[in-house]
Amino acid sequence: MIYSLRPDVKKFLWFNIDSKESRRALGDDTLFHMDESPVSYLKNWQTMEIEFYSSSVGKVSAIPDISQRHGRLFISQEAHAKLQPLIHSCGEFLPVTYNQEHGYIFNVLTLSDDALDLNLCKKNEWGEIEWIAFDEQKLPGFPLFRIEYDNYMAVFCNEQFKQACEDAGLQGVRFSQDLSGVP
Repeated sequence: MIYSLRPDVKKFLWFNIDSKESRRALGDDTLFHMDESPVSYLKNWQTMEIEFYSSSVGKVSAIPDISQRHGRLFISQEAHAKLQPLIHSCGEFLPVTYNQEHGYIFNVLTLSDDALDLNLCKKNEWGEIEWIAFDEQKLPGFPLFRIEYDNYMAVFCNEQFKQACEDAGLQGVRFSQDLSGVP
């Protein structure tokens, strides 16, 4: 089974990478805070401060163990300890700080465009994704991956990753079987 990772913004804060902080850490020409492309940053990475905010109307104040935004994951120290052995080959752990704590942005670099079933994938007349489908026989077995079809915005995972998060009691994402572009 393939899942789309979605942030649980009804129960947890959502992470934000400030453009000024991004440029301070990576240089004035970077668009890291908004560019979802699967590009490695580890070589030039400087630890940056990220923020958390509530994207819901309610009084949400909990920082997640794991969250997803723009094709990248926020991973707390606890989540890193539990997930690092499973996902280290899928991307890079970029150190961040927040509220005097340490965590990571996990930059997912594994792609699985070859596994898309383009006969079942659908975009509407405005180019918005209505459905994404995979031929699971063609998936290379990465626990985490992204695709160009949705401009690298989503992070997809397999059952092994979902089970690892559940076994570790990590909170902050929902595992959706709905692979449409709807949040």
